[in-house]
Amino acid sequence: MCTLILLVILMLRLRVKFLTSIGISLIVLAIILVVFQFFFNVSFPTGIFSFI
Repeated sequence: MCTLILLVILMLRLRVKFLTSIGISLIVLAIILVVFQFFFNVSFPTGIFSFI
């Protein structure tokens, strides 16, 4: 979640449109999660979103 917020803020500082920055941030976050979970076999803590 913090990665998503950080990416959106950084892209907004670079004058990227709001919806575009959210879309790109979600795609980058999904790629990071897939790479670490499936290729590196790293399990992430569930935290408060354990019901998902």
